[in-house]
Order: sequence, then C-alpha cells, then structure tokens
Amino acid sequence: MISPTTFIEGTYGSIKNELADGNEGGILYNEESNRLKSLKDFPLLYPNAGVIDQASYAYKVMEKEKPPFWDGKSLNLPPVFNWGGRIGAAPPQQRYPGWLNINKTQDVAISMTKVAGRHTFKGGFYLNHSYKAQNANTSFQGTVNFGNDTNNALDSGFGYANALLGVFTQYTQQSRFVEGSMLYNQTEFYVQDN
Repeated sequence: MISPTTFIEGTYGSIKNELADGNEGGILYNEESNRLKSLKDFPLLYPNAGVIDQASYAYKVMEKEKPPFWDGKSLNLPPVFNWGGRIGAAPPQQRYPGWLNINKTQDVAISMTKVAGRHTFKGGFYLNHSYKAQNANTSFQGTVNFGNDTNNALDSGFGYANALLGVFTQYTQQSRFVEGSMLYNQTEFYVQDN
C-alpha cells in the first residue's frame, strides 16, 4: 500500500521441467549403446556428427549423467538399422532420446490501483518469459536401411541377409548434432477507469 487510495499488487511465478523421452524412453545406460564397444569400425558418413557444443543443454546433461556412449565430447551411439517388412520382431535400437529438453517459464504480473473521487484508475503489466532447449532430431547417429528392395539387383529379399552381405537400400546421417534454443516472450498491459 502506498497510501489509503493507492496500492500496488504483484505476483511472480516460475516453473521448470526437464524431459528425456521419445525413441527409447529416455537416456540409455546399457554398455551396448556405445558403438565404440561393438561397432567401432562401422563407417559413418560424418564421424564427428555426435560432437556436442559445450554451451548446449545436452552437454550439461551428458556430463551429469555420464551414459556409456558419452566420452566427454561426443555421442557415440550406433546407427539405427531398418530391416524391412519381413522382420516381425526386430531387435531393439540404441537411439538417442527423441527429445532431451528443458522448459523454464517465468511469469510476472504487476498492477497499480488509484482511487480518486468517483474514479478507480487501474493499470497493469504482464510478462510470460519462456525458454526451451531441445535437440532437433536424432539422425546424427545415421540410419541404415537393410530392407528388401526389388530395384536392387544385389538384394537377398531379407533384411538380416542383406546386412550380412553388406547390401543396403539407403544410408542417411545428418552432419552434426543440432539443438535449438528457443525463447518466447508474451507481454501485455492494460489501463482502465471505472
């Protein structure tokens, strides 16, 4: 209260959550998730695609959690393998979370009321500030499709056999790990006289 006819109200609130989910239900901790253990000689299109910027949220999480595929600089996960339609129960994949993110929101609301004679003047301000850091996708690991392809003369017709023969339909990999850092601000104000 500033005076018997003037007062100010203000509120502040904040919330934060951190999520790791998507592909494998979170961060993998099994030893086979490190491609350097069992697939170190498997060729990658971009060997440095798993290197993470030290300023990123993912880097902070990896340093804290220290999963087997993290070496302090790079995510060393094996490629994702597609086996085609003839494989009923494909083996599990060793994938980075579909999303590893932090969401932090802060809200501020301030209003002032002044009573003068028959008038009640009010004015206020509201700010919602939101920050989100999240990986864009997980194709930095690479994806190899061993599925059957009738257009490929070397195709055996069966995904596992294609893998043994080294026959694949497609091999894709993004050149680097991408993490977005998104900011959002919603600003509102009002003035009224009753």
